[in-house]
Amino acid sequence: ASMATLRILGGSDIYYLNTQDNSLFFNKSSYEKIENGVKFIYDLFPDKQTADKKEFSKNDIGFRLVISVTLKDGSMLVNCTHENLTKNPDAFIESIDLFNTFGAYNDSLEDDFLLVPDGCGAIIKTSIYDESFESVSFNVYGNDPSSETEATGDAIIPAFGIKHGKTAFVSLIEKADAIAKVKAEKATSLTEYNRVYPSFNITPIQYKDEKLYISEKSYNDEISLCYRFLTGINATYPGLASACREQLIRNSVLSTKNVEASDYLPFFLTLGASVTTDSGLFNAVVPLTTFEQATDMLTHMKSKGINNINVRYTGVFNGGPDSSVSSSPRLNNESGGEKGLAAIALLFA
Repeated sequence: ASMATLRILGGSDIYYLNTQDNSLFFNKSSYEKIENGVKFIYDLFPDKQTADKKEFSKNDIGFRLVISVTLKDGSMLVNCTHENLTKNPDAFIESIDLFNTFGAYNDSLEDDFLLVPDGCGAIIKTSIYDESFESVSFNVYGNDPSSETEATGDAIIPAFGIKHGKTAFVSLIEKADAIAKVKAEKATSLTEYNRVYPSFNITPIQYKDEKLYISEKSYNDEISLCYRFLTGINATYPGLASACREQLIRNSVLSTKNVEASDYLPFFLTLGASVTTDSGLFNAVVPLTTFEQATDMLTHMKSKGINNINVRYTGVFNGGPDSSVSSSPRLNNESGGEKGLAAIALLFA
């Protein structure tokens, strides 16, 4: 039961270090009291020989994690920073799993569940045993288009939680949410515990064409989580959702103002500018709804009194809907180019 697990890339080797086996066991951890909480300092090394060194070489691997746990306004705040102790230029933290065993359990009651951010939120009932269940993960705010990441789904809200017995908690990722992924596991013969926790992609890494590509930049800012605890009749799915909403309002992410009345009902329209087809030698971009056709459609809708229109237009850039992120994207010529899109914009001016 460690507070954090690190996946380290050192040269051509991969190391999995955790605060229990690679710091506390080597007597390389300490703590100090702070206002309303405790600060834990963990120096993590792959072996005791490195941990016992008084001076490090640039080939050594060692990282420091500083984790602060404080109580404020009925919440538990967890903050984490990291540092490369040995200054090894070839050693990187690929990912950090933080509080990955917090609240884990294997004695499920009937109403126990894991709260996962599948879209706006969903629950995984842990009382239903399923030997074939595989761990799931959710990329916060969707996949990173610049890398090939695998995830079960996308998370709209960076939150997760656990209900066990008469108690429950919900956690909101407040900092480093854009590089976060939420993982969940059910107790099976392969994984002993029911648990849900965040993982942070500190250094983007990608394997392609048998080559390893490592980002020149790593995330060096703070990771921050806020835990809210509930008991009794509040330890329910609606209770966790309410606690999450309240924290988002406190953080000024959600507004407390009511939606203003409008003269027109909103109309949401999704259009596809193009589609990619396989023509054999190469992929061809075929127009579907051109900018000219979209202009005619919207003009006709407005003439019928449909004025509060929100348009989602896919496949408008070069390469169609399946295009990869480019440093120099351009509008799809097959659909009408810049002049065609400008005509649509005039309708909303």
